[in-house]
Amino acid sequence: MKTSGTQNHTLFTTSTLGGIECYRFGFNGMEMDNEWKGEGNHYTTEWRQYDPRLGRFMSLDPVMRKYPGWSPYNFSFNNPIWWNDPDGDDPNKEKDPETLKEGAEKGVEAATEFHGNTTSPACNIGVRTAVKHAAGTSSLYPSWLGGEVSGDGTANTISKSLEEGKISDFVKLEDQSFENIQKLANEGVVIVGTFTGWNHIVMAVPGQIEDGYPQVMETGRNHRESQTPLNTNVRSEHADKIIWYAYKPHLEVAKEEDVIPRKNYNTTNAVWVRGFWGGMKLVEIEK
Repeated sequence: MKTSGTQNHTLFTTSTLGGIECYRFGFNGMEMDNEWKGEGNHYTTEWRQYDPRLGRFMSLDPVMRKYPGWSPYNFSFNNPIWWNDPDGDDPNKEKDPETLKEGAEKGVEAATEFHGNTTSPACNIGVRTAVKHAAGTSSLYPSWLGGEVSGDGTANTISKSLEEGKISDFVKLEDQSFENIQKLANEGVVIVGTFTGWNHIVMAVPGQIEDGYPQVMETGRNHRESQTPLNTNVRSEHADKIIWYAYKPHLEVAKEEDVIPRKNYNTTNAVWVRGFWGGMKLVEIEK
């Protein structure tokens, strides 16, 4: 769509229409650098260079060591609708406990609507809906619905996909204690709990530990609660076997001193390579 005399800005393109050059800032507030690749084809941010034609940064992410599972050239975790990165260093979508609570409420609504009642199990529906609202990712949906879960999208297949590392934006937490799960949920981190050998899945929500158990959204059989202790619908022998996975962009996996203290650079003596295990590794090379 073009409007004469106005400037057109989209995520991947920008142009001046009507023959009037009157605005030097484009997408995400970035400053256009028309001397490098032509008019509207290059943006300069505080930390990196951006090519709107490709929708990619042209230099490495200065905080790439915080997110080793992501390409160092990605923009906003490949989800610019949900995340924002105006400086080119780190997406500034904050972890928000209130958004997590809202996601749980959306999950309960979806689970109830799907079956039309509260008696049938719908934990997979509830969790994947809640996660999509709270984190902006559809990765827990089955592949035929645009997600990364193999098979039919049941709780079992979600659990198996997480266990096998097939969900790109979730990672198994090292500290599996209920205290840590509740602490992270209170900070707004999206965390999903799966059960070994049991077709069930939950999402941790903000709240307080009760009788030693964290608060979760529960949309299993006979339950539609946006916040309830884990043991409401889970017996202790199953609770002890739960495995927790967190949404990776909500976790900082490196210390601040590991962040590369350089601005606006286009070269480095290290490259990212993909190994046979499917992950990414930073390898130093000789200049």
